[in-house]
Amino acid sequence: MFPDGLTTRGARLDDARRVADLVEAADLVDIGEKMFDVSDIETDWSSADLDLDHDVLLVERDGELVAWAQVQGDRADADVHPEHRRGGIGRALVAWTEDRARRTGQSKVGQTKIDSLTDARRLFEARGYQPGWDSWILRLPEGAEMTTPELPPGITIRPARPEEDHDVYLVVENAFNEWENRTPRTYEQWRSRVVERPDFDRSLLLVAATDEGPVGVCFGIHYPDEGWADQVAVVREFRGRGLARSMLAALFGELRARGEQQMGLNTDSRTGALGLYLELGMTVSHTFRHWWLPL
Repeated sequence: MFPDGLTTRGARLDDARRVADLVEAADLVDIGEKMFDVSDIETDWSSADLDLDHDVLLVERDGELVAWAQVQGDRADADVHPEHRRGGIGRALVAWTEDRARRTGQSKVGQTKIDSLTDARRLFEARGYQPGWDSWILRLPEGAEMTTPELPPGITIRPARPEEDHDVYLVVENAFNEWENRTPRTYEQWRSRVVERPDFDRSLLLVAATDEGPVGVCFGIHYPDEGWADQVAVVREFRGRGLARSMLAALFGELRARGEQQMGLNTDSRTGALGLYLELGMTVSHTFRHWWLPL
């Protein structure tokens, strides 16, 4: 139950900016910097597998948005505006995400929060959540350059062609499905998060390709204040040949040419890739933990 004086409803597409502003306010307090852009919210909300009326909850007081939550598959997101915390809204949001996940037939539900957020950790522990994987935000120091290894014969780095999109999806999906406890995504779900993003730029969807097609993928996003590597994947048989390093160097070089100074990416303990990114000169700026509850 939400505290008295609050109203709840589903979302509309034109609520995305209000939610992005709330998430930014929460992240500035909890993390110290903005971590999401309105384009990320719009991308999620345009996905065919998200029902805005039922999978998203907006919590308002006298027309002011004070909290929100979302359940997409077994992944939940929730934030309370810093000015409205410690009134029981957070507990009610978590209970709502659990109920919504059960109603959609999920076997588990989880949230990822920065590891230093002790109030969230205590809330999750009190409700029986288990610690899952750790994840990290890594940044390439300003002015640092990635050295590019010589590519194996027959492999080139280039933007993906539209007719290759399904092959690109398979490279990413097959690599990511090696992770423990990872929920597979359909081609339509991948498209909605990549080529159908409102800010999608095909020149930033890079592949390492042989004559037979893509064997590596690196998808970049040009945010207003940061260049971002959103997906990096290499076919198992082609790993250890410098393809990931070459694609990242090409992506970050292109983003730098467009005026970006800060470059970042996210990885987690399921991938085993942290060591690679540290070797490339990137540094950890934030550590997060995923908390999950079996339903």
